[in-house]
Amino acid sequence: MDFSPRPQAPPLRRYEFAEVAGMLARRGADVCRHLLPAGRLNGHEFVVGDVTGSKGRSLSINVKTGVWKDFSGGDGGADLIALWAAVSGIGQGDAKAEAEMWLGLSRRSEPVGAARSPKPPPAGSTPAVPANPPHDDGDWWKTARPARKWLYTYADGSYAGEVYRFESPGRKKVIRPWNGTTWQMPAAPRPLYRLPAILAHAGPIVLVEGEKAADAVVAVGYCATTCMGGAQAARQTDWSPLASRDVLAWPDNDPPTKHGTAGAGVLWTKMIGDILREVGVATVRVVR
Repeated sequence: MDFSPRPQAPPLRRYEFAEVAGMLARRGADVCRHLLPAGRLNGHEFVVGDVTGSKGRSLSINVKTGVWKDFSGGDGGADLIALWAAVSGIGQGDAKAEAEMWLGLSRRSEPVGAARSPKPPPAGSTPAVPANPPHDDGDWWKTARPARKWLYTYADGSYAGEVYRFESPGRKKVIRPWNGTTWQMPAAPRPLYRLPAILAHAGPIVLVEGEKAADAVVAVGYCATTCMGGAQAARQTDWSPLASRDVLAWPDNDPPTKHGTAGAGVLWTKMIGDILREVGVATVRVVR
């Protein structure tokens, strides 16, 4: 039996905002492609429609300095941390933490024997496209550039996984999770979307179906979240951060099925309501 002390990892250095902003600027083009995959690089300028990632040229980002400006909507900032915050709908402190994780400057503290969180895929690339994928129409997304992607992190800002959305004219949208290694969900229990922002927010939390809806709620000034994988995976999510919180559940406005049964939004509301009561939220209100 070996009772020698375990080697201790050296403490992580604390980086100032200016240092992280400078590191991001040195990889400006990669940062822009990671945050806004629909954009295009034109010389030293990365152009895209706006901070939601829509197509267009109104938002211009200098990949050398990090200065950015939306000439249509009026948003702008002096560095890429501010851009990260605007794109993700989070505060600059949370954006700095996410950027540090993306740059490889931070790690997650884990209990002994826990599996390490996988690293995110290389910036500016679509992760883990399988070799020789089947050449049927259902696999078109495997070689496509994602239209949107959403980052999931643990409470300390370390990487948990991502959700990718693929779109193509004439095809049904495809949404796939990525755990840092394969096109699969991260190990359960999975964190809520925008978990660091939830923990930093003292007011009510708006719970919606899907990351796109959560971003829309954040864009108008509220704190919102969702769970990875939708209602089918809700039981694999760690809902404990919502304990003792006031929650506003906002389901999708789905029509009844062709057989007259309740739509998916109604079923989601019942399932989520049961889960929230189990974790002990203070109140639950539902938008109908």
